[in-house]
Amino acid sequence: MAATGRAGLFALNACAYGLPVLAIAFLLARLTSNKQALSAIVNVVALASAFMCGAFIPQSMLPDMVGTLGRALPTYYYVANNDALATAATFGGREAATFWANIAAQAGFALALWAVAALVGILRRRAKA
Repeated sequence: MAATGRAGLFALNACAYGLPVLAIAFLLARLTSNKQALSAIVNVVALASAFMCGAFIPQSMLPDMVGTLGRALPTYYYVANNDALATAATFGGREAATFWANIAAQAGFALALWAVAALVGILRRRAKA
């Protein structure tokens, strides 16, 4: 695969990961209006996600339970795609199918998180009324 094609896939993966990250930020902002609490929550969520999903330690070295928990977070699929793109000699067949499945998982997380954030907003408006 040409370097420019691989760079494009890295960029696509980063953009796909940006969607659930923005959705998490939106959800957290809906949950609290205290800026100091929000900063603390964001730090805990980001670091926990990074540790559990293999950003600091290769996913293959994570304990089974941690890897299983990591799959419940969008960061896992972002890291898996980055690792696969960095190590794959070619991009096709099974590698491509896994890449696109991971992109879809990230998009699914984004949609689910945006829906939860919207629901929280609706419930808060009803509670104030």
